[in-house]
Amino acid sequence: SLRINKPSPISKPIEEILSDVVTSKYLIRPSYQRQEKISVIKASSIIESTLLGIYLPPIFIYKRKSGEKEVVDGQQRLLSVISFLGKQYRNEKGECIWNDAREYRVD
Repeated sequence: SLRINKPSPISKPIEEILSDVVTSKYLIRPSYQRQEKISVIKASSIIESTLLGIYLPPIFIYKRKSGEKEVVDGQQRLLSVISFLGKQYRNEKGECIWNDAREYRVD
């Protein structure tokens, strides 16, 4: 009775995650997360690893009972991919915004 039931991990294509980020309540930067501090060089290495087929550590998402999702771990990786693809994401106010580091995005 003292065991914690932990959910099974699932794998989703990045296109599906990006669709969720733009169309639903998806907090990439919840209040308890640190602000983005990733450099363009580090973000570029995340993209390079992805393009070379090197698996990145998983992104952990918490889904509230209300259906709202928030990034618990993986904010920098997710924001790097969003920036590279030239996409926007919704902030905590529901506004579509650009990521801070967009210098290396694909147009």
